[in-house]
Amino acid sequence: MNLSMSIFQSFWRVSQLAALWVVLIFSASAQAQYIDSETASPSNFSGSGETITFTVAINTNNSSVSAVNVSNSVGPMLSCSPTSAGLNSTITCTGTYTTTAGDTSVTAAGTITLTTGSSITLYYNVSAADPSPNTPYFSSGSAPTTAAEGSSVPLALVTPSGVTPSLASNTSSVCTASGLTLNMVGVGTCNAVATGPASSPFYTEGTLNISISVTDTEPPVITTPGAQSASTDTGANTATLDVTSLGSVTDNSGTTPAITYAIGGTPLAGAYAFPMGVTTVTMDASDGAGNAAVQQSFTVTVTDGEVPVITAPGAQSASTDAGANTATLDVTSLGSVTDNSGTTPTITYAIGGTPLAGAHAFPMGMTTVTMDASDGAGNAAVQQSFTVTVTDGEVPVITAPGAQSASTDAGTNTAMLDVTSLGSVTDNSGTTPTITYAIGGTPLA
Repeated sequence: MNLSMSIFQSFWRVSQLAALWVVLIFSASAQAQYIDSETASPSNFSGSGETITFTVAINTNNSSVSAVNVSNSVGPMLSCSPTSAGLNSTITCTGTYTTTAGDTSVTAAGTITLTTGSSITLYYNVSAADPSPNTPYFSSGSAPTTAAEGSSVPLALVTPSGVTPSLASNTSSVCTASGLTLNMVGVGTCNAVATGPASSPFYTEGTLNISISVTDTEPPVITTPGAQSASTDTGANTATLDVTSLGSVTDNSGTTPAITYAIGGTPLAGAYAFPMGVTTVTMDASDGAGNAAVQQSFTVTVTDGEVPVITAPGAQSASTDAGANTATLDVTSLGSVTDNSGTTPTITYAIGGTPLAGAHAFPMGMTTVTMDASDGAGNAAVQQSFTVTVTDGEVPVITAPGAQSASTDAGTNTAMLDVTSLGSVTDNSGTTPTITYAIGGTPLA
């Protein structure tokens, strides 16, 4: 039996927003093989990388088919199974196509030859219509809503394959664009826009607005002053200084954080009485985002620059010791000394540069005693002095000779005698006084 079938038109239309419809129009003589059904799954696609399966089912009707051959001229090759069939059987021919970027139509054309008692050729031609114009460029896109300063944020944008959008930042002080990555260079709101190029009539220019809040993760930077030094205040063992304005701090936020100055963990509120020696002051600061600076510190060295003050005793006086020409006195506890350090220095008492170790035999007359003192910082007091005057309060002791006797000189009623060398005298002064001999108040010469 001679069978003939001519396929006048068949087209499959696959595009975004449009369903694929395949219409196979055919005519055949009675009892001929015919196409029972045709499908495309899925019936539409929204981007590249999707697989579409085309299926054509042929009914053998009242003839047996011993062989099936497919020859395609355009589009995917159809593969048929089974390749032989009996009466009223179904032969299924399928082919697949994976969409690519910029696909606007899918066309498949060729012939299917069935071997029955003779060779029967079926012609097919599948052609998609033009896609709908002005399809949106971005089918989807996403970006985080927050990011840390200094981070890089790659954007996940779903666009037609093979077509790369452009990315631009509208806030270059906060973020910059590199390819499809936003680099967070500041703090604030990063506003950027991704733009897809127009590809008429298939795609209009598309935009995707992006807004990311960039948080501050950079700590402030503290700059310390140099080491500080001062002398003690007058009459005190401390130096009162206000160091809370020394040094500086900077922060990328543009706002200057407050510095907390502390000694041993105790914050300084202003002027502070620094003790003698070395004191360490720490500096801390945090910005508005809570980022803490690396703690810094500096030293304040207070030295004692004030000399001790010696108060000398008044002039001293004494009488010689009994039987001696000196007066033994200990003057090393007389007078006093004060110092701002709070420690009482030792006074050195000296006579003529020779230190006194305690009691001293002061000679008769006036002796000057000097007083010197130095504090722990080596500051020497102004030398002071006082006098010790020793007077002789002991009388000489005269030893008289025994009674003297003599006869008158010849022819006179007197005896001429020199008694001015008789007897002796001693004195504690060590000097022998002169004895005055007298008769009736009249000195003997």
